[in-house]
Amino acid sequence: MPQIYNCESIQEALELANQFKQQKRYDYFRGQRQNWHVKSSVGRLDQKDRSYIFDVEIPSLLKWIEEHEILASENYSTDQIIAIAQHYGIPTPFVDFTTEPQVAAYFASDSNGDGSHSSCIICVDESDFNDFWQQIVKASVRHVKPEYISFQVSNLWRLETQAGLFLFNPYDDIEGFYDFDRIVFPCGSNDSILPESYIYPDRKSKLEIQLDEYFSERKRLRNFERLQSDNSFRKVPVFLEDGDVYPPLINEACLPDFLPSWNESEVAQWLTYDCESYFNVVRGKTRSIPIEEDRDISLVVSELLNADPSLRNEALDWRVEHEQCDSIAEFLNRLWDEMRYLPFTNEQIAVAVERVVYDYMDISLVEEWDHLYPSQRLMRQSLYKRMGDLIYIDFGDKDRGYSRSYVTMQGLQSCLAEGIESCLEVEGSLQKSQVPSRVLQAIRNPSLAYEFDKFVDLYASEIIPRQVLIRDLDDMLFCNPARVNRFGLA
Repeated sequence: MPQIYNCESIQEALELANQFKQQKRYDYFRGQRQNWHVKSSVGRLDQKDRSYIFDVEIPSLLKWIEEHEILASENYSTDQIIAIAQHYGIPTPFVDFTTEPQVAAYFASDSNGDGSHSSCIICVDESDFNDFWQQIVKASVRHVKPEYISFQVSNLWRLETQAGLFLFNPYDDIEGFYDFDRIVFPCGSNDSILPESYIYPDRKSKLEIQLDEYFSERKRLRNFERLQSDNSFRKVPVFLEDGDVYPPLINEACLPDFLPSWNESEVAQWLTYDCESYFNVVRGKTRSIPIEEDRDISLVVSELLNADPSLRNEALDWRVEHEQCDSIAEFLNRLWDEMRYLPFTNEQIAVAVERVVYDYMDISLVEEWDHLYPSQRLMRQSLYKRMGDLIYIDFGDKDRGYSRSYVTMQGLQSCLAEGIESCLEVEGSLQKSQVPSRVLQAIRNPSLAYEFDKFVDLYASEIIPRQVLIRDLDDMLFCNPARVNRFGLA
């Protein structure tokens, strides 16, 4: 018979679970907002939806990882890929558990919990669990043994912060065989347990940034498929880019396979990264940037980074000492998280920070526009559109994710390959100032038109900073110039 421990509050339940852990009475814990049976997410689906998960969603994720220039080198196991899927909402046969009662209590609580129903913390003695299933499997070869599996997934910080492990559960209702002990209590608020930012970190690892890109694009494609299947909408053909140029604007015979500056040895350093631990990277360190009349921000930031190279290994919280920059931290932190692990120089990062600060301050001067725009993003876009020299661009990678930003004609001109204008097919003469926009129209693959080192400079000084400012926080950013294979007019 299962042991049921009744408590009067979530705080009392957490105290009891901590006591059980200290006594080594139970090894693993799972929080549930309702006192329901333990089921895997895939175990709640009908057969049609299960087939879609195993035939489409998980193979798609696996294929993406295998073909990804950076993630393929991680050699993730099948279990690790299923763990990634589990943490990003794809139903799997895994059930989340943790070694930390406080994490379990968080998942057993609710921000709006009012005690109107019972929550529970499942408590597992691994030895008892294994002994039970060993006898079941021994008695009948038809039964598959569930098991607890624990492993690390490099750079999956949410698994690390949640002290997570998994129960492989091949049954729709495992409690038809095995009764889990549990602590039962009225559902209460999780405000006093752990902050949500601890369970789901605000700062993202390199892997999580890439996964956000993937799942954002998967969501976009699913929405489009639903739109196409809805008979209330007129069916429209889908045109997917499969080429690098738009003839007849370009003489394809004139183009190389790629410019020498995009050679494999040069690009390779942009397609790898190290494993980082959340608790080693996110330490709550803050760095402040003073606004001084006689010193450029880029100089201040570059001196700061050059003086302490270890800062590139930490998720810093950036602040700017100016009354117009009270809310700039979210933009600078996002820029820092995207750039610090890539081989940008300290000076390139400093230039990007300076661009964000000065553009942000310019935008803050037009607060009276707020009522004209439904979002701050649209207000910032409108401001950039009023700057006559800026060109609105669209870019993405082979996974068909995309982002947008603004660049100057001068910036584009600075990184064009020498003689590229001779590949353009035009009537009459072409002025030098017209070449950048014509290249944007004619050549979509940046490795055919822009020198890599200059393209990196343009990315740091213009594309990334403006991208950070005009994209919403839940929009994807593309900050690795080596992975961009589509680059043109928006």
